Amino acid sequence: MFLTRILGIVASFIYFARSSVADHSCPPDGPLLPRPMTLASQAEFKAAGTQLSHILDSVINDKIEAGFSVENTSFSISITTLDDRHGNPAWQYHHRGANNVKGTKNVDGDTQYLIGSISKVFTDLLLLKSGLNLDDPITKYLPELISNDSLINWKDISLRALGAHLGGIQGFYGYPEMSYTVPDFEQLGFPKLSDDDFPQCGVLGMSKGCNKKQLLAGLRDTAPVTTPGLRPAYSSISFVLLSYAMEAATGKNFTQYLGEQVIKPLHLPGTGASPGNDKKAAIPPIENSWGSDYGDNVPGGGLYSTTNDMSQFIRSILTHKILSQTEVNTWLKPLSTTPQLNTLVGMPWEIYRSNILTPDHPHTVDVYSKRGSAMGYEAYMGIIDQYGLGFTILTAGGFSEAATNLADTLIAILLPAAEKATRSEAQEYVGNFTSSKEHESAIITTMDNGPGLILSNLTRNGSNIVGAIKSLWASQPVPLGGLSETLRLYPAGVSRSIRVTECVNGKEQTKTQVEEEWRLQFDIVSGNEAPGKLPSTYLVAGACGTFQTPGLLVYGGEALDRIVFVKEHGKVVGVKVPSLRVEFDVRE
Repeated sequence: MFLTRILGIVASFIYFARSSVADHSCPPDGPLLPRPMTLASQAEFKAAGTQLSHILDSVINDKIEAGFSVENTSFSISITTLDDRHGNPAWQYHHRGANNVKGTKNVDGDTQYLIGSISKVFTDLLLLKSGLNLDDPITKYLPELISNDSLINWKDISLRALGAHLGGIQGFYGYPEMSYTVPDFEQLGFPKLSDDDFPQCGVLGMSKGCNKKQLLAGLRDTAPVTTPGLRPAYSSISFVLLSYAMEAATGKNFTQYLGEQVIKPLHLPGTGASPGNDKKAAIPPIENSWGSDYGDNVPGGGLYSTTNDMSQFIRSILTHKILSQTEVNTWLKPLSTTPQLNTLVGMPWEIYRSNILTPDHPHTVDVYSKRGSAMGYEAYMGIIDQYGLGFTILTAGGFSEAATNLADTLIAILLPAAEKATRSEAQEYVGNFTSSKEHESAIITTMDNGPGLILSNLTRNGSNIVGAIKSLWASQPVPLGGLSETLRLYPAGVSRSIRVTECVNGKEQTKTQVEEEWRLQFDIVSGNEAPGKLPSTYLVAGACGTFQTPGLLVYGGEALDRIVFVKEHGKVVGVKVPSLRVEFDVRE
């Protein structure tokens, strides 16, 4: 009876797994190979940097159409990798627009730009570091929002929702209404209004900026954009509310808390709340908001920064300096979707997914980005954790076309090079490893044009373990579907240092090794019967369900898909297969 019940539970799980798997290889999310630690020194990366520089030189010399005014636009671009411990850019490029006569005379990595909504990344980071329960309602910290007359049920809006544009509230308050546009509305047929009909603060040319009391009172009278959690609705005012909540919890205002938690620990001298330093700034020759005091709106879009500081900031995320690895892994995840299949929304990330960025080795790449706008300025930052890299594009004078065009150009050149460099460095994991204790026991790993490593051969005492895995898979009580002919390995992102004692010339010596966890992925390539004559979109049967397959085969408490690479001083010296109780400690 017990066995029957267990098989019933397994059957229900496997049925779901079978109905969710694809008839093709489906690599896992995240790094398909270890993130390269020497990316900047790889020939492929250097060649990409040279190519980018040549392209930008051609743009400035009017040999390539830019899509924006080169004369009016100053820009700074940097690429960040894991190579430099100090967070210095691995590649950078700077240009001062010929018409940019104000501000700095020399645009470089310390030139200040307004970064607009990239400020929201700093605010969400502060929220994560604050230790506040992200599922707390905003009313726990701002009870002033509670009102029986409000159309918005503020008690239903959490801190997490506000940080991910899921609060369902409007984007701004007061601005972008401006007094000088009122006649335009009237001329176009809108009714004539009195000043009392407009928000009582924040309307440019009509009223002063909102203080906390005015803003909260005004927001109580606004209508919801949507219900909380239903879909993302971009909201800068949400980040002002978050800053108020953090101030209520910590007793420190936003700029104080930012300085204490981020700017000082990371040594970001060129980052802060507007206004910045005119002598160090890129000030465009068009209408702009440089030198503005954003007041309480700083958390949503009022910071300035430099590419050197942004490079340091990005590296602190990639190296888990500013947050733990688990916190970063959780932060770099989507929280909602958009109508476009390739666009997701995080906290506050704009996430772009694509499988065409590495054409020679196609697989899904996620770009965690944030775009920022201020009058006369456009900025763009991106983090691609899979390769351990990020980039920053700061522009003054080019409107939106400059930042987006430059970002797309950088991604098009950089990503194929990063993939090649990653694969080149991953050759360290390719090899033939044998056991010094077990007779005729070996493991062979190789690489092809596909993702990850290939488990080409695994034997123990002459027994074919690769064949055994396939046989065990096919003979399960509940069919699991057909297993891919090629078995691939992917890093699990888990490693640990261990102390090992060995005997050398009759004396015991202790050394340090690093064990890296990898997993053999079970790619199911069949097992879904044809739908017969039923109409079918193959949506369910063709979905990727590989996240359900880890640990499906276990022997003596050890999963057959667990593989451990052993490293010394960055070099792979052996492989452990826990289910076989064998260490392949001789590299041939």
